[in-house]
Amino acid sequence: CRMYNITVPSDLNLTEIKNLFTDSLFIFLAYRNSAAHGGRIYNLNPSTKVDFNKKLKDDLSKLMDTTQIDELEKSKGLWQVVLLLKMFSYNGPFELMQQTINDALTEHCSKYPQDIEYIANTTGIDINNIEAKVGDTIYKLSDFITDDGHLSLAYLDADKEVAASSSDI
Repeated sequence: CRMYNITVPSDLNLTEIKNLFTDSLFIFLAYRNSAAHGGRIYNLNPSTKVDFNKKLKDDLSKLMDTTQIDELEKSKGLWQVVLLLKMFSYNGPFELMQQTINDALTEHCSKYPQDIEYIANTTGIDINNIEAKVGDTIYKLSDFITDDGHLSLAYLDADKEVAASSSDI
């Protein structure tokens, strides 16, 4: 539990937490092996799955916020890897992976905005969690998605107009 940086109540049986850790390691290994041998990781569906049984959810709810548990349970693919990494007390791998995904998505989606929905569905990435830095301002990628699912920079243009008009005051 030190790996997850959580304090465990003495009455808690750690079997399910250990299983979560083991499942996480096998999922990480599947992605590592795929990447190491030239495979695509954006649409990898590893054979190992986290078994979110009632006992695991009950045990985790004693240790962390239920919103995080729900997000982890609903996640799939690459986004699940990110969320599993986020659980660890050492955040280096999580931060590096999230920044790499942010940068790659921002670059790709600025060139191919029609791919956003496909990428989100294929990778399991929640675009509400992806940020892009433009100048000194950080935006959420979801801010640029129109109601019909397309990327629009009108939000950015409107924000620039607001900034310009406030600097005129």
